[in-house]
Amino acid sequence: MTHLVMTLVSLPSVRTGSVVPAIARLQVAVGAHNLSDPDDPRRAIRFVSNVVRHPEYHGVNNDISLVRLSEPVRYSSAVRPICLPRNPGQHSNNDDNARYHVSSATMQWYADNNVRRLDWPAQSPDLNPIEHLWDELDRRVRTRQAPPKSIAQLMEWLQEEWRQIPVDVLHTLVESMPDRMAAVIAARARTYAGVVGVIAGWGSTAEASSSDVLLFAPIPVLNNSFCGAAWAARGVGIRAGMLCAGLANTATCLGDSGGPLMVVDDQDGLYVVAGITSFGAPPACNSLVYPDVWTRVSSYIDWIGLALVDPE
Repeated sequence: MTHLVMTLVSLPSVRTGSVVPAIARLQVAVGAHNLSDPDDPRRAIRFVSNVVRHPEYHGVNNDISLVRLSEPVRYSSAVRPICLPRNPGQHSNNDDNARYHVSSATMQWYADNNVRRLDWPAQSPDLNPIEHLWDELDRRVRTRQAPPKSIAQLMEWLQEEWRQIPVDVLHTLVESMPDRMAAVIAARARTYAGVVGVIAGWGSTAEASSSDVLLFAPIPVLNNSFCGAAWAARGVGIRAGMLCAGLANTATCLGDSGGPLMVVDDQDGLYVVAGITSFGAPPACNSLVYPDVWTRVSSYIDWIGLALVDPE
């Protein structure tokens, strides 16, 4: 019997549509620990009522699906949901401590709307289009052959050069904002590189083709750049929506697909599902050359939200 590891996350109903056919025969053993003990009182069987596959799933890319169970799951000592990672698109407010940013009315609005305010001044000129305009203006004034003879002349030159800046320059700066914001978010998003996570599953081991008992082990998360360089030798591209770990004494193997890579959130101390087991290194498990690869869940938080609706 083929089995697939899944991670329980408490979510609203999954939208219908994009449904994988022939799902009525699929079952999920919730709370299972020893697969050879079907009489374990902690174990509960649920049928699958809906599966939503990522619309751009292909090969090893966008390797993620949502599964809706036929009945609610009762939490117990053996069954607990795990948290989703924080969405890198959900930001705290960052300002320059100007008076109108720290007024009583503004601070009260932050509190009423649960907006977290960073406690240091903004240091992000690259994200402010006006900074680039000041730079453009400065370059234009400096191209004049002689420096200004007075403040009044400098003001005159600044106004003259300001009027000469093409409107296309303004449009380009404004239109570049989404790309620059995305680049900064990607650079500052939590990558988990260097963190020791935890993997779990019933996959193959060195002693057997599968394990009846749920196994878990620590595993170091690796930098995607390092991982990408390794997999490039096999013609596999490591994308931002992937997460790599391994090259240690532990690894995933056959039968672990779909299982979680869990890490502790550094803000609240709770475990989050950082990755979903996707693929590993051929021909054997626990390669010392090619890291194992997971789907990076934080890259799909927005998609998960779009695939869900509140129960009626």
